[in-house]
Amino acid sequence: MAAATRRVARTGRHRVPGLLSIVVPVYQVERYVDDCLTSLRRQTYRKTEIVVVDDGSRDASMAIVAGHARRDPCIRVVHRANGGLSAARNTGAEAARGAYLTFVDSDDMVSDPELYAQVIATLEETGSDLAVTGYDRWEDGSRRDAAPWIRAVHDRERRRTTLRDFPEVQANAVAWSKVYRRAFYDETALHFPEGALFEDQPVSSRAYARARSFDVLPLMGVTWRVREDRTSISQQAMSLRNVIAHTAAVEASFAELAEAAPYAVAPRASQLLRHNMWFFTRQLPIAEDGVFEVLSQSIGLLLSRVDPEEYADNTAPYDKALNLFVARGDRARTEALLAAGREAGHYPVVREDGDLRCLLPMHDDPGSGLGPQELRLGDRLLTLRSGVDRVRWSGHVLEIEGWAFVRFVDMASSTPRLELAATAPDGRLVPLEVTTFTSPRLDEVSSHAYCDYRPGGFRAALDIRTLPPTVDRWTFALTLDVDGVRRTGPLTGVASFGSATLARHSPSGTPPYVSRSLDGLLVLDRTTVEGNKAAPERPAEVTGFAVDADRVVVEVAGDDLDVGEATGVLVRQGVELRARAEAGVPGTLRLSFATSRDDDRSLRGTAAGPVEPPPGVYRLLLQRSPDGPARLATLSARVLDLLPSTSTTGAHQVRFGVGRKGGLTVRLHPPLAPDEVGARTQRLLRETTLGRHPVIDQVFLRAPSGRSADLWAVHDALSGRTSAVTWWSVPDLSAPVPAGACVVVEGTRQWYEAFTSSRVVVLDGPAEPWMTTTDDQRVVQVGVGYPLTPWGHDIQAAHHAPEALPAVDARVRDWDVVASPASFATTLLTTQVLAPARARARVLEVGSAHNDLVLSGRAQALRARTRAALGLSDSTLAVLHAPARRRWLTATDPATRELDPAKIAAALGPETVVLACGHAADDPAPLRGERTYDLTGADLTLLALASDAAVLDYSPLRFDYLLQDKPMVFLVPDLAQFALAHGFAVDESDTAPGPRATDLSTLEQAWRQATDPRYTAERHRVRADYLDREHGDAAARLATVVVELLEGGAPR
Repeated sequence: MAAATRRVARTGRHRVPGLLSIVVPVYQVERYVDDCLTSLRRQTYRKTEIVVVDDGSRDASMAIVAGHARRDPCIRVVHRANGGLSAARNTGAEAARGAYLTFVDSDDMVSDPELYAQVIATLEETGSDLAVTGYDRWEDGSRRDAAPWIRAVHDRERRRTTLRDFPEVQANAVAWSKVYRRAFYDETALHFPEGALFEDQPVSSRAYARARSFDVLPLMGVTWRVREDRTSISQQAMSLRNVIAHTAAVEASFAELAEAAPYAVAPRASQLLRHNMWFFTRQLPIAEDGVFEVLSQSIGLLLSRVDPEEYADNTAPYDKALNLFVARGDRARTEALLAAGREAGHYPVVREDGDLRCLLPMHDDPGSGLGPQELRLGDRLLTLRSGVDRVRWSGHVLEIEGWAFVRFVDMASSTPRLELAATAPDGRLVPLEVTTFTSPRLDEVSSHAYCDYRPGGFRAALDIRTLPPTVDRWTFALTLDVDGVRRTGPLTGVASFGSATLARHSPSGTPPYVSRSLDGLLVLDRTTVEGNKAAPERPAEVTGFAVDADRVVVEVAGDDLDVGEATGVLVRQGVELRARAEAGVPGTLRLSFATSRDDDRSLRGTAAGPVEPPPGVYRLLLQRSPDGPARLATLSARVLDLLPSTSTTGAHQVRFGVGRKGGLTVRLHPPLAPDEVGARTQRLLRETTLGRHPVIDQVFLRAPSGRSADLWAVHDALSGRTSAVTWWSVPDLSAPVPAGACVVVEGTRQWYEAFTSSRVVVLDGPAEPWMTTTDDQRVVQVGVGYPLTPWGHDIQAAHHAPEALPAVDARVRDWDVVASPASFATTLLTTQVLAPARARARVLEVGSAHNDLVLSGRAQALRARTRAALGLSDSTLAVLHAPARRRWLTATDPATRELDPAKIAAALGPETVVLACGHAADDPAPLRGERTYDLTGADLTLLALASDAAVLDYSPLRFDYLLQDKPMVFLVPDLAQFALAHGFAVDESDTAPGPRATDLSTLEQAWRQATDPRYTAERHRVRADYLDREHGDAAARLATVVVELLEGGAPR
């Protein structure tokens, strides 16, 4: 520390008043540094210097930095040999000249352009030693909220506070959320420990402990990028090195606190046990040898430092139990608890000895060590939740309909008492008349599988003439008393689709307005309006809505609406539902939208998209003429009074609501009954159905999406071979279904009954954790497919929840038969899936059932039929473009341009059309453009047949396409990034028998080379090496297995 003190003393002589130095370490971040520097250059606080530290970066990062530096003299570059993040930060701090200092990692961004202006202004006013801001995350292509404990730290402004007064601030321990007064930074000898991971923790502890005061600001300006390849230091996969480094950082932090602020040790230990340690314990199923033992010691030390009463009261029972098991070295119970899941709503809650207790697994096991303190739900966890669905004016009376509950407190066993009052800024209260009622909506909004919150619905009324005229702004305070627990808080959670979304004035046409504030509160305001106002310039007004049989009907009124010209459309991304328009009552137009499944099982429905409107939020737009612009219609007061409103058709649950800009929205949900919606009702359905019905000779076919060419082929192969009923599981009724199958919607009572009573369950893909089968049932897995990216434990660890691996393995052990498409796939299936799960499934190497069509005599007829359904002539050159999923893809990602199907069509020439089939979760916009067809969700086997060539990337579709011996081009603009993010299970280049293009500029040349004889030979080689089991009989062989299992397998 003495050396650090000498260093800062030497460099701390000449600080430029008011100047903010932003230190940005740079190492191998060519994909991210442009976003970082662009965000910093957009800051409105202009008195800044951006000190970029080149930490020996070998990629194009510094060329990008140089481009920014040429345009902005505020950027200075300091070069050094690679020494790691801490060393780079220290180098930047030594070079910095400002009176204020902050750090930003080069893969992050500062999203709020006003951030540093607000921070510096606050520090100038308060004189505090540092200011602390919040942050959010950039993950999988979108911004996401920070963790709840970070949001709680920054829920309001706290000026000139101290660690003694606000120890909760220690939850924010990252380096880049703080702006330091440089004099304090030097006085305190702050210095990042070099060569260490989690280096920001001891620095934060030292700063908090030694600051005379600091400012905690409710700003979320820094956006932490969670890299898609999980390679940043704070995201690296579980390893013994990481755990040891974290333990060392924690101990260094406690050493700082013990020296300067010993009163903060216990709160920090509790924080770490509640929040940070889960990052490590959840990964124990994939951890390296030795990790469990180090974690056991580390958690044991933390438990020895907590205030036992505070820890027991404020920590969730699951975390208390998991920490106890790990600290005791109880690996078996740790793994069992991880497999059960962390979600508190999964477990029953009972009242015993005056406490509410969570009945975790092993709660009644004498050897578990779980006592009342571990199972107790402390007061801090019993939080008030509320929501507002509807507001309306009845003369001078404001009527509010909403709901409220206290988390973990069942409301069915006691009578709740609910009070609501209008609250003035000075604290004056005006009570409302309140009545409670049983609201099924609470099953929908609650995630608790055991607590019944339905009695928490309420209706309240306020005569605004009782409000003092001198107060302009009122919010609402809610008090709920249930089962001995009393909670008070603001009425929040205004439904974004309810009538309170819009600012609505009283019927007199004058204020006050009732609206939804920017922070979600219900507000009554005589002056300004924070919520949306319906835009006045709309072509018409919605005057009514209804469900008529299987149609959604909307009535609109407006001047000059021509029945022969005007029409309406319901729009969501990639889907448009056109109305049948007819005259209504005089002056109105009746728009009728079909939402029912027709009987079309044609190839068009299978190959070119769903035959049923998919679930989602649709906006109503009105067109005065077929070629005119589509615009929102305003909502009449009568309609607003009714929203939100729910009805049902045969195919959907339909919810009418208010859109973000004031128009009508129609939300289509799967057709679940009220007693089938929500975690509690689903748990009751499982308890009353699973394992409680006799197993009979029927087949249950399920893919998570409801769409599976493999299951379709198996179903068709079963026709005529068995009289058993075949159930086809779908998440909603938009999925096409093979003729003869009995459709059953997932989550309905009928679905559970069909699943648990079917002798053979055929799966394409993973089962849900609770989809346990009985000894009389058999499970056939056909969804293995060709592996190009990792499977099993590898993929679960990289992209899913590693703590769920035990539950995933349990479902794998249920498999009796698993289909493998090829011998190389069997090797990977065995090593990556079956062996880690200790499964004993019989592996059948049969090829892929969906490829039987390609190898059958029907292939040419199906090709002609598909092309006709798509409107393709015989002379049209159709190119299939089906990119692999990229979790990080956004509209601004460089790869987005290279993958644009319209640009691909332009590069391939005017004689081509592109059949684009992407992932809806990744595509930033519908895949549309000149000479392109957006066929996302269509049957890829049929599209492959209809195409003449393909532009592929990292998709295993290459294996299926080989069977047709058609040219392929591999467009790989982000190969290195994809390899880091996903990895490859086999040599990717060895399985790509076609020319490569790295961008659109090289695609044209690659396209011309695609028919070269050398690539024909390569296709034949790859097919021989990798497709050794494709004989066109996979579905028939699997159907034989299913029939054998129906006819006689003995119980397991």
